[in-house]
Amino acid sequence: MTRPYPPSARIHLMDFAIAVVKEEGFVLDKMGDTGTNIPHIVTHHGPGFSWGYLGSGPAELALNILEIVATNEGGYHGSTVKVFDESRVSSIVWALHQKYEEEVIAALTWEDSPRHHITYASVVEWLDTQLTPEEETPC
Repeated sequence: MTRPYPPSARIHLMDFAIAVVKEEGFVLDKMGDTGTNIPHIVTHHGPGFSWGYLGSGPAELALNILEIVATNEGGYHGSTVKVFDESRVSSIVWALHQKYEEEVIAALTWEDSPRHHITYASVVEWLDTQLTPEEETPC
């Protein structure tokens, strides 16, 4: 089993991830090996990221993208869920990550392009459309 990062390392990774993706967005590249600019902050579905279909790699990617954005945005805090690596994610992220996988991540096919870009703002907008006012209120 993959062990979670110690809290101090996870905070550092999260700060780094937020700084990068706010400026560059989430970059997915299938030129040769699958690569992203997204640190693997939480592990639940498997050890790697992927996209363009429904499965463990795309679900893992969706979970990490949403956790990075939700952690940084006000209003998405509250209860948490323990995942496979024993780290915790926002319960809102947990409830929405498979829908995000289905609507966004699976739609990014390798046949259309080997490289995809998801803006930070588009993830915030997607999250906002999914939440009711009660869910947005910090606990």
